[in-house]
Amino acid sequence: MMIFRSASWHLLSNIIGMLIGIAQISIVSRAYDISLFGQLSIALVILNIVQSVADIGMSNYLVHVKNVSKELISSVFWLSVASGIFFGAITAGAAPIISSLYNYSSLSYFLIIVALSFPFIGAIGTFQAGSIRNSELVKLAKVELFSKVIGFLSFLLMIYLNLGAECLLVANLIVLATKLVVLYASSNHEFRPCFNFGHSDLKKALRYGLFQVGSQIINQIRLNLDVLVLGFVVPATTLGYYSLAKQLVSKPVSLINPIIGRIGLNQFAMSQGDISKLKQGVLNALKINSILLGLIYFCFILQSDQIVTLFFGQSNIETDLYILPLALFWMARYLVGAVVGPLVQAIGRTDKDFFWNLLTFLVFLFIVVISSRYGALVLATSLYIMQMVLSFGVYLYFYRELVGINMKEFISSVMFSPILAFFTYAFLKILNVKNVFESIISSVLVTSVIFLLFYSILIYVFNRSYFVRVKL
Repeated sequence: MMIFRSASWHLLSNIIGMLIGIAQISIVSRAYDISLFGQLSIALVILNIVQSVADIGMSNYLVHVKNVSKELISSVFWLSVASGIFFGAITAGAAPIISSLYNYSSLSYFLIIVALSFPFIGAIGTFQAGSIRNSELVKLAKVELFSKVIGFLSFLLMIYLNLGAECLLVANLIVLATKLVVLYASSNHEFRPCFNFGHSDLKKALRYGLFQVGSQIINQIRLNLDVLVLGFVVPATTLGYYSLAKQLVSKPVSLINPIIGRIGLNQFAMSQGDISKLKQGVLNALKINSILLGLIYFCFILQSDQIVTLFFGQSNIETDLYILPLALFWMARYLVGAVVGPLVQAIGRTDKDFFWNLLTFLVFLFIVVISSRYGALVLATSLYIMQMVLSFGVYLYFYRELVGINMKEFISSVMFSPILAFFTYAFLKILNVKNVFESIISSVLVTSVIFLLFYSILIYVFNRSYFVRVKL
């Protein structure tokens, strides 16, 4: 029952968070010139990259290790805060240089606002780890939901006062500050840091964290390399359209991935001593992730033009050009990669994640630099093709080696749902049900029902064991 409640609250929090994120992007894209959003996208990329390293990756060590002391908690907290301050100062100091390199006048101001976020991110990590370790996932979801709502209300007020496109960044700062205050107030006393420092386990935490932070920063640069490179080779307007499309297609992942990550980290950490139980948990996570991503991205791609018009207006319809290849890329990436993070963190093998991300970063760098010369559309398509090839490597390097999943188990867990989505779409096209596709609501409802109906029939007939049974 605890897992179901945790998943339900995280799903609710992430759905509202996704809707808030889309609403914010929609408002900014309509209220300000698209070229300004192109500049804002660079600042958001910097935020995503440094956000992944602000706590030096040590917070999750508090979940991985069996016994934690007050000294270790305090050491991790203060080192994480100091790291956040350090990266914030570096970002603020480099802001004028980065702005000059891209020749974007507003970018320096945006980056200074972004830099203020990093100390908060560093501090939050310890309290989040405490909630995950103590299985307080429902509380964590409620805190995140409350923080997002407060941030969105602040965003609306700033838009009403016409404070500029930077209100998107300021709202994020308010979300982080609110989250830190509430997490501290609701945390157990054992996870409230003091000024006692312990050195016995800190070295292990640093090793664990440095591999994780190295992996995360490479991963974030890789994910955002397209925007960083395109900023040099395409006009700000084109970058704005591309960034709008990327922001939109990333929302389903932002809805599902935190749920898979947090619940998976908690469950995998508890099962790390039992390889068969750990393997089954990983397979279940892959299946759930596949079902959700397959259905959501299927409906998403089906109505991309109407979704773009609905959220960004007819004036930004060029965004639709990049939706299909980017959506396929994100779906392919997270079908196989969403479970890797919590798995390696739970079993303490962040070193494997680091070396994999280092290798794939070099591949990404080569593809992005070459394909970006031919425009944003060629770049997006190239990323999708490359990700499909890399998916097999993810299976070999992580799932087969770490938990012994064979190829048949992997393919049935990952690919069943996307293939079914394709046949559902083909079925509707064969029937020539034109009126189904005339509106977003009707197409999503009808295709979802048919998708789930086909899914249930095929599973019942061919592979009843595929049903994911969660012990409540």
